[in-house]
Amino acid sequence: MATDYIKLRVIEPDIKKILASTQLDFKGSFSASTGVVYDDKIIAELHFCKVIVYKSGTILFSGSIHKMYNSIKGIKAPNHNKSKDKKYKGFNGNQFGTQEMSFMINYLEKLLYQKASYMLMRCIELGLNMPIDFDPRFFIIGLLFLRSTPFEFKYNRNFAQIMFEDFRVKIYNKSKQYGMDKDTIRIEVNFSRMDILNIIGIKTLDMTPEQLFKGLNLVLGKFDGITYFDKTIRTKELSKPQKKNLPNYKSVMYWLDDLEPNKRHEPKQKLNKIIANHSSNLKEIIRNQFLKTRVINTQHFQDITKVINTHSSIGVNITNNTPIKQKCFCAITGISLDLEKDLPKYIRTTTLNHLKKTDYKTYDLLRIDLLCNYVTRPKFESDEINHLAKQIRNRYYNKFKIKDSGYKLQKPLENQMRLAI
Repeated sequence: MATDYIKLRVIEPDIKKILASTQLDFKGSFSASTGVVYDDKIIAELHFCKVIVYKSGTILFSGSIHKMYNSIKGIKAPNHNKSKDKKYKGFNGNQFGTQEMSFMINYLEKLLYQKASYMLMRCIELGLNMPIDFDPRFFIIGLLFLRSTPFEFKYNRNFAQIMFEDFRVKIYNKSKQYGMDKDTIRIEVNFSRMDILNIIGIKTLDMTPEQLFKGLNLVLGKFDGITYFDKTIRTKELSKPQKKNLPNYKSVMYWLDDLEPNKRHEPKQKLNKIIANHSSNLKEIIRNQFLKTRVINTQHFQDITKVINTHSSIGVNITNNTPIKQKCFCAITGISLDLEKDLPKYIRTTTLNHLKKTDYKTYDLLRIDLLCNYVTRPKFESDEINHLAKQIRNRYYNKFKIKDSGYKLQKPLENQMRLAI
């Protein structure tokens, strides 16, 4: 499945049963018979995850459920025994599909003596491990920035990340991490706030494949917004002006220090044109692999014997005698495209008008995310709906930071919407 690290808060927990569990070895002072915890908190570690019981009665679960599954099943990393001096930290480099996710939901329900619908999501990491036909590092070293924030690199540039207030984007060489034979890259987003995921239904552990499919659309939207320099550009094919600009294009200082945000669009378009016509276009290869792997890991349908055709980037085509209507979602917001007639890849004014009338909470969160906090009325759009639609379209096609022009959002309203979720 798309899920790895999670943090859960158990609602209405049975503390006595949890403290008395033979599977959980809590470190700290407590009474299993009375359910009283004497320390501020006690912790039990199990399969690379933690269960934390606080004196107040709050119970949290945190850790990688992907690693937990592999540990339970005895699946280890290829390099698990190569360095006996280092503590083994688990393995999450393989695929983690609906069957594995269902197993983990049932396992955690039994471990924590509560239904999955009573396990509130506090933090979640969504992403995919994708096998590719080239060294992932060759792509990672070309990463530049996202939303005017440059990437940070670690481990000889096999790992790149960007930290934002509400989320963190990580792109790294999974095959290098675990000594895997097949080159594998991981694209993931760690959501430290649940606002945007709540509007697509991800609130508790009982997540559906459809909800995770929409969550991965949000991950893909972050990936699409990244500016990068492709190391496979064939310089011999370029014109003199194009060759002259290459040193600038691959310098993050040029983009962020020399250019104002509203001056980056034209050079980005020129760089993207060079990448599209004169390189292997590694980002597009990875994007296509993301679409295919997303289908495999969030399969909507019970019958896994159906043949999957993943050439479409907006949904899943199933080859079968009985036609199945496909659910499609906006690649930027994760919202259903059911109201759009020609099945575009992002929502338009029809869906936005419907949201404004029937689900204003979702609509207002989109305003907060897309329109920024500026007073200026958009120059070419007649109203807020059309401006929102343009911002979504820009994020999909242009893959550059949205211009800071829009309608001013009142802070009290923004705070109310955040607290309401």
